[in-house]
Amino acid sequence: MPVLVQHIGDNSSGSPKIGDFGLVRDLGFESAVYMSLFLNARAEPGDDVSDDPDHPQGYWGETYGFPIGSRLWLLKRRKRTQETLNLIESFSLEALQWMIDDGIAETITAVPEINGSTRVDLLVQITKADGEKWEKQWSVVG
Repeated sequence: MPVLVQHIGDNSSGSPKIGDFGLVRDLGFESAVYMSLFLNARAEPGDDVSDDPDHPQGYWGETYGFPIGSRLWLLKRRKRTQETLNLIESFSLEALQWMIDDGIAETITAVPEINGSTRVDLLVQITKADGEKWEKQWSVVG
């Protein structure tokens, strides 16, 4: 059974979650959402990668048609504006679209919200194919 991966907002990284009796197990759903959002997808042509244009990030498997992750990493240095919020929503839905395509989810919403002067939170709500509702909030840009 897979291990639950938790988001560590202070340094934008992930780590296996440890409970009272060792690693916390997950049937894979939350970890799949987490990895879809917080692994770095390859930048697309036209994306601003001015910090390091020779390294568009991304999983090597994307070369062979196996994409994973999101382009949220491109937004870390952007100002907290409505345009940035719109991009966070768009990049999040783009990264999670595979869940709808594969019949795992019926609907997905991603609602970003500015929280203070330096942080943006993202509320992800998913209605699974069996009708069960799932939601989780993360700090995505800080």
